[in-house]
Amino acid sequence: MRLTMFLALAWVTTAFANSIEDLAREPLIKDVQISPDGNHLGLRIFNEGSHSIRFIRRKDMKVVGGLALGARSEVGEFHWVSNKRVVAEVWEVPLSGDKPRYYGELVAGNVDGKRRELIFGYRAGEDQVGSLIPKKGADFARAEIIDVLPEDEDMILISSTPMSVSQERRPFAMELEVLRGKEGKRIVGAKHPNGKFFTDRDGVIRVIYSEPEGGGIHLEMLPEEGDWISLPEQGFADAFEPLANTDSRSSVMAS
Repeated sequence: MRLTMFLALAWVTTAFANSIEDLAREPLIKDVQISPDGNHLGLRIFNEGSHSIRFIRRKDMKVVGGLALGARSEVGEFHWVSNKRVVAEVWEVPLSGDKPRYYGELVAGNVDGKRRELIFGYRAGEDQVGSLIPKKGADFARAEIIDVLPEDEDMILISSTPMSVSQERRPFAMELEVLRGKEGKRIVGAKHPNGKFFTDRDGVIRVIYSEPEGGGIHLEMLPEEGDWISLPEQGFADAFEPLANTDSRSSVMAS
C-alpha cells in the first residue's frame, strides 16, 4: 500500500509540474489520503494561489472530481468519512493577504464533485447555488473533528465551541450528519475551556483534556465500567498533552 501511494504521488507530481521552477515553488501537493475502500486518492493541492482537493481514481489515475471553494475561501485539512465522501475545514483568506484562517466551518463533498455542502458554521444556513438539499440553521460555533467513525458513514464526532471574543467558552462533543449537517446528540462537555476529546478504537470518547481559567490542566477519563473520573491536576506538568488512547482503553499516550 505504501509503495502504491508513493508511485501515485510521484506520478501526479510529475503530471502537474511543467518545469524545475514549478517543483522548486511551494509544494503543489500538500496532502494525499486514500479512500477507505482503496479505490480513490484525495489530493489536497495548492494551485493558482488557493488550496483545493482533487479526487483520482486509482485504477486508471484519472481525475474524477474535486472540491474547491470561493474566491475568499479554500480547503483546509480533510478526512474521508466514507468511500465516496470527504469532510474538510473551510479556511478564510483575509483581505490583508495574511495566511488563511480557520473559523470553525466544515464543508463536505463527494468524489464526483457533487453534493458539496457547508455542513457546519456560521454560513451553513445560507443558500448554496445548485443544491437541492434543505438548509440547516447557522452554527455560531467553531468545529473540530474528533473522529470520523469509520463504521458509520452518516455521522462524525465533532467538538463544538460557541463563538466568543475571548474564545474561552467550554466545548462539547456532538454527532454531526455528513450529508445535510444535521446535528445529532450531544455526547459530553468539557469542564473548562480549550477542551480536546479523544476516542477509543470504537469511537467512544474516553479522555477529555481542558485548561482551567486559573491555569493548570484538567484531565478526565472514562473507564470501561463506571462514570467519568477526574485525575489530580497536580500530577501534570504544563507541557502535558494527551495524544491518543491505547488499545487497552485503560491508559493514554501523551507528550
